[in-house]
Amino acid sequence: MLLEAMLNNLDCKNWKITVPMKKKYDCIRKDVDQIKRDYITLFLQIRKNDVLVIGPGGLFPIDNIVKVLVFYVVVILWKISHKRVVFYGIGISEKISKASAILWRKIIRKTDLFVSRSEDILNRLNVLPSEKVHSMADVAFLSDIDFDNETPNCHKVAISVANLGKSKNNQVEIWGKIVKEFLNKGYEIDLIAFTKGTDDQLIDLIKSEAGNDEMIHTIYYDNVYTNIRLWRQYELVIAMRFHALVLSILANVPVVPIAYGHKTASLAKKCGIENYTLFWNDQNKKYYGKLLTVTAEQVIDSIKDLFTDLTSIKRNLEQRRQEFRESAAESMDQLKEVLCNVEKQHRKDERL
Repeated sequence: MLLEAMLNNLDCKNWKITVPMKKKYDCIRKDVDQIKRDYITLFLQIRKNDVLVIGPGGLFPIDNIVKVLVFYVVVILWKISHKRVVFYGIGISEKISKASAILWRKIIRKTDLFVSRSEDILNRLNVLPSEKVHSMADVAFLSDIDFDNETPNCHKVAISVANLGKSKNNQVEIWGKIVKEFLNKGYEIDLIAFTKGTDDQLIDLIKSEAGNDEMIHTIYYDNVYTNIRLWRQYELVIAMRFHALVLSILANVPVVPIAYGHKTASLAKKCGIENYTLFWNDQNKKYYGKLLTVTAEQVIDSIKDLFTDLTSIKRNLEQRRQEFRESAAESMDQLKEVLCNVEKQHRKDERL
């Protein structure tokens, strides 16, 4: 979805675009090359390209100074070669070391455009926002996705899980109770995996825990993009994955966010639904400074609270969606400006 949104909005017919990917995707545009993604590729592509765009997405979810150092070297080499470098709509861990913060500040000074996915990270880096350094709404808000179903199903919910790892048994037990609560009320449930492998396994375990009821549907990672177009069918979404929250905002579907990191909590707050947001990360205390978990009862209580104020919630989601779209569009215009400046330089060089 992020890749499609980027390519559809760039619309640079005079440009050859190469996308380093771990897995090849079917792109609408036929003028896009997809190549293997690794660090070496970022060095080898310097001579073949004019601009390096790093992002979008949560590329630095955990602080890793070695990874930051590698990208610092990448940026230096591209700039030495008189190329443009853009960090665009990237997610960076807000729990970063002093050494990583120093490297990030050096990177920011050298880039032509640096746009993070969170305004909080700039504060933590002690970097003042400017025209070329600022935050934006997630790139997914640039998507022109056409939601197929206009009318929500009053008895269908989606649960986007996040496999936190070692506490799998505890997660399965909690989600199993939540699913059974919905089943008892006559709901149809979609369990959705946004991450290949780990989330796929978790939704299977949850379905088994809840009794393999025919009203429970498992939507695996390989099929999730097809299901995105049906997002408006849900009466309610429980979103543990960040982009499940983004989709709920785009489709104007009431949502209970469960934040295992700051990005989900921050977006929920901007939408005025922080009172229904829960925090769950019992594996990595770096995120919140301590380990946090939830109970099935807490999730069910948040759902009940949300249903008492649906009109206001939908109004807030609709208003914020428009603001997020405008934020993403303004940042995309800045990216296009970088590309246009390179094109102008090429024409100038040709005249000379």
